[in-house]
Amino acid sequence: RPGVLFSLLVEAGLAVATVDYRLSREAAWPAQYEDVAEALRFLRAHADLLRVDPARVAAAGDSAGGHLAAMLALRGTGPTAVQAAALLYAVTDLRDFDVSATLSPEELLASPEGLLMGVLPDDDPDRWTDASPISHVHADAPPTLLITGDTDLVVPARQSVRMHEALVAAGAGDVVLD
Repeated sequence: RPGVLFSLLVEAGLAVATVDYRLSREAAWPAQYEDVAEALRFLRAHADLLRVDPARVAAAGDSAGGHLAAMLALRGTGPTAVQAAALLYAVTDLRDFDVSATLSPEELLASPEGLLMGVLPDDDPDRWTDASPISHVHADAPPTLLITGDTDLVVPARQSVRMHEALVAAGAGDVVLD
């Protein structure tokens, strides 16, 4: 559903594609990443018809969409690489939620993170780590804008703060936290 960001980008003359991806109640990770990566491959394969520059693609998203945009920015290669990312209150570390420590295993599996992963963190820590963008930070990350809110009740601001710190520490250039 296009929102304010979509409208602002279109008004600025940018081509914008919104991507539907399978939600956590429909499929477990990495289905969501595969969906957005496939959409990006489609966009590039049809760039002439769509009248977009395949060499100038950015990924943007908020919350779970920010998580996917971050994964494209940090893991994408070749046709799934992006040249910039805007991450709005993005989930950057699936294991860094206060509520996780207070939930029973059943409640954790029913949480958004548990539904996404389909397994408890202690049962497959590598899966949880691999699905967390902060685990893929590198010096060659594309320019990245991180936007967070001090009073966000869903995604703690520290998710963006820690991602910013990790990108800077890795030597990534052009990283902004707002």
